[in-house]
Amino acid sequence: MVEKIDENGVVFRSVYDGQKIIFTPETSMDFQKIIGTDINMAFDECTYYPATHEYAEKAMKRTHTWLERCIKHRAIRATDSVSCFPSRQCQGPPQLPPIARKINIYTE
Repeated sequence: MVEKIDENGVVFRSVYDGQKIIFTPETSMDFQKIIGTDINMAFDECTYYPATHEYAEKAMKRTHTWLERCIKHRAIRATDSVSCFPSRQCQGPPQLPPIARKINIYTE
């Protein structure tokens, strides 16, 4: 269960034992390495539906910031040959997808 989303990451509460679990862009990359993924997906915020324009834009900007952190964290490890791909958040107001397309600069 999601308890909090902020610039640092997401705090969950386990539905099994109530334990607090903290995911950050960095821990997301680490967990994906541990389980041996063939493709890493950058950490992103999935907005609720329907999200307001303001919230969708805030989530999109947060996702971009988290993507930069994922890329920096992977560069520090520098041993990965696995690609890292961003998620494109296009849910929400129609004005956001063109802004979200700026995320493509990270995959070129």
